[in-house]
Amino acid sequence: MAVRPVRSTDPRVPGAPPALALRLRPFEPADAEVIASWADSAGEAYWLAPRTAPPLTAEKVRDWGRNGRQQWILCERGGGALLAYGELNLLNASRHSFWLGHLVVDPQRRGTGLGTEITRRLLDRAFVHCAAMSVTLVVFPANRSAIRAYQAAGMCADGFEEHHFDAYGRTERLARFSINAAQWRRDAACRCS
Repeated sequence: MAVRPVRSTDPRVPGAPPALALRLRPFEPADAEVIASWADSAGEAYWLAPRTAPPLTAEKVRDWGRNGRQQWILCERGGGALLAYGELNLLNASRHSFWLGHLVVDPQRRGTGLGTEITRRLLDRAFVHCAAMSVTLVVFPANRSAIRAYQAAGMCADGFEEHHFDAYGRTERLARFSINAAQWRRDAACRCS
């Protein structure tokens, strides 16, 4: 996710869309063109999908769903605009661990809290519907806006991982964030009280 402040879902910010007016729905192949257009620079495409060779296309976004990956869209209720995209994927079946990937927000809506909102909703889905014991993700350490969104959703820094990205011929040290079921339950209880 890149930084481009516009509005906030935070009710204290004037003009923020209320979280209740949003819904998480399964990705549809027709969504791919819009999602691909959100990475509007080479640097953004690299941060979003460093394993995907440039340029980012609708076909490549659809391919992210292969091998049983769960692709999700955050949108306005009532069939409204696409606001954000993310994936919830099984990491280790015996440990009930999952990972989030390819999280991106519409460039016109960045800075509005939607990165936090899609992260929270994917975490809710993992822990409620998939019986996850833990969820992780990795992010470029320089992507401060994404890190703030993940932390606001309850995820905590959990070390670093080195990854090689053949599509770009680069090796990077990525920050790992995680949350376990007990932490998620505690955070969910706080949000509900």
